[in-house]
Amino acid sequence: QTIDLLISQPDEIRRLRRSPIEDASYYGVLVEDQHYASFISIDINNRIFYWIDEATSEIYRAHLTSNTISTVLPQALLNEDNNHLIIPSSIDIDWIGQNLYVTDHIHGCIWVLKNDGRYATKLITNIESPWVITVNPILGILYFINYEHGPVNNSNERIVAIESAYMNGENRTILVDTDIVYPTDLVIDFYQNYRVYWTDEKKESIESMNYDGTDRTIIAHIGIHAPHSLDIFGSHLYWINRNNRSLYTIEKFGRGLSTLVIDKLELPLFVRIYHPLKQIQSVSNSCAIANCSHLCVLKPLNQYECLCPLNTTMQVNGRTCNAPTVDPPGNPVECNCLNGKCVYHVDTNSGHQLAGCLCFRGYTGETCTPPTPTPPPPLKRWIFIIIVSVSLLLIGILTFSLIQLKRKGKLQSIPTPQLPRNIQTIMNNMRNFITRSTDNINTVRFRTARSTTARDQTTTESPAVFPNPMYGAIATASNQPARLAVSSDEPAKLNIEVQQPPSKPSRKATPASPLRQQVHFDPQSKETDHDKANLVVRSGSSDA
Repeated sequence: QTIDLLISQPDEIRRLRRSPIEDASYYGVLVEDQHYASFISIDINNRIFYWIDEATSEIYRAHLTSNTISTVLPQALLNEDNNHLIIPSSIDIDWIGQNLYVTDHIHGCIWVLKNDGRYATKLITNIESPWVITVNPILGILYFINYEHGPVNNSNERIVAIESAYMNGENRTILVDTDIVYPTDLVIDFYQNYRVYWTDEKKESIESMNYDGTDRTIIAHIGIHAPHSLDIFGSHLYWINRNNRSLYTIEKFGRGLSTLVIDKLELPLFVRIYHPLKQIQSVSNSCAIANCSHLCVLKPLNQYECLCPLNTTMQVNGRTCNAPTVDPPGNPVECNCLNGKCVYHVDTNSGHQLAGCLCFRGYTGETCTPPTPTPPPPLKRWIFIIIVSVSLLLIGILTFSLIQLKRKGKLQSIPTPQLPRNIQTIMNNMRNFITRSTDNINTVRFRTARSTTARDQTTTESPAVFPNPMYGAIATASNQPARLAVSSDEPAKLNIEVQQPPSKPSRKATPASPLRQQVHFDPQSKETDHDKANLVVRSGSSDA
């Protein structure tokens, strides 16, 4: 299956398209002119991906282009409405409730806001140092990595934990806090019982657990060096090694060794996979009927809760907030060039950014589609159809007439063309030579099964006769054999005269053949030593 792997680097985000059918990959720039791009999250159904620029503390989003040669036009979400209240560390998109979850290690909290940046509010506070976050909107649970500073042996050694909570901030729980050193990324396998995977860069391992923290398993440890980020799709994990700046893949159950996908990357940080089946879409959205005024977050067991923006309160009905509504900023600019490069410009009238296509040669239209052949005008098309139909009809009539005339014998044969006189003379000489040569050929005689008499020999001295077997019996009964007339001046012709059978032939009794005289043999009285001596002699015969 063809997948797109989005890889963040400090100054850009690149896309690696892997196509197993074509057995080829393409690696090109997707987002350019960044300061320090890091975490990425993708809304698969809407083809929108989100990322953080840690240098500017900004969250961006853009529409993923179809072709691999076009860059995107980023849309900022935080600067205008939130005045840098949020210092994002990592992000993840709830593709069902259409909310964005953001960790903030400066303020020690987790934020939730609309996917367009509006109505941000703090969801969980008093977290020492939250970093990576991932959400499971199907179960209504979120997971995050927390780096806590604690007085362990009078040192500043970090106490690291992987925690979970409901997506409304309730039921915060520690799932993993032992044998974990420096976890750097966290993802969910939505097709394997919602299993959670993470990388530990200093421990050099990839591990997993159930969604509730049970069944902790080491997926890979040997041959895994400095795994910093990972993502999962199908039966494989893809992970980044920051030490040698390479991307690898490994079977998600840990069978086999890691395989190199691409190396010599500039400074890879995080990787995320785009594929239409990456996220489960056939899930009911309880927030769709919640009628919340500002924010709606999902909870387990297909429940929901309405929330209000920061520093505002909820009314008694539990759905309406005492906060102003803000118009959405609009969707990011979408470019759907199929066979061309996306170009962006500002509309002079509205001031909005617009997208256009610079089509390759031979492609036209707004999305650079192949040119469709223009059909002929209706009148010309009907004239062409009529001409072809009449021609076929005339050919059919002519063929039928020729066949009928041929059957009735009224169709004269084509006369043989006359050859020049010298050629006719040569042909006649050759024919006469062949005729005289055939006269000297010995004829073949055939004898019947009956004994041949002298009379028969005198009457059958003519050349070979090939009688029709259907009239053989009649010719024998009439004792008139067929006659063969031969002329020495003309080529040999076979003339056979056969007597016509009577109109009503009568059956005649077959005459009884005379009984053959029985021959008796007597033993020979004379002995001989020869091997070929007669053992018996006929009675009445003379002695040998």
